[in-house]
Amino acid sequence: SMARARQSVVCRVHNRQALVPIKVTGIRQVVRHVFAAEGVAAGEVDVAVVDDAAIAEMAGRFGLPRRATDVLSFVISEPDEPPALNVAVSAETALREAEVRGHPVEVELMLYVVHGLLHHMGYDDQSPAAAAKMHRREDDLLLELGHGPAYKGS
Repeated sequence: SMARARQSVVCRVHNRQALVPIKVTGIRQVVRHVFAAEGVAAGEVDVAVVDDAAIAEMAGRFGLPRRATDVLSFVISEPDEPPALNVAVSAETALREAEVRGHPVEVELMLYVVHGLLHHMGYDDQSPAAAAKMHRREDDLLLELGHGPAYKGS
């Protein structure tokens, strides 16, 4: 039916920092690719690109340690609805980490977006085995898009 055909992944990118130039189309492409690859037909994602101070403040609001982190993501939809996710990524953390890992900051930011999404698609990094599986999936998804791998040699 027409209604079904219209179901798709809506992605909004909110750039709230000035340290890193953001390629909005690149972020949208990553989000759509993760949904398609994981077999999730429809959903809504808001990606906020922020600095360390903002992400630390957000973490505190959600009862997490009030410190800079790479990505925060949470579900704002009901269990029976298509997923609506809010993902916040720190461009400032990405800048530091990309330097250490020796790849472009865009790849690091895309990694955070993928990580935030996969957390709501049945992946977790609570055990070393689960984390290894999640990192492999992240690398595969980034490679399919022509980025990464992000974990080589780490």
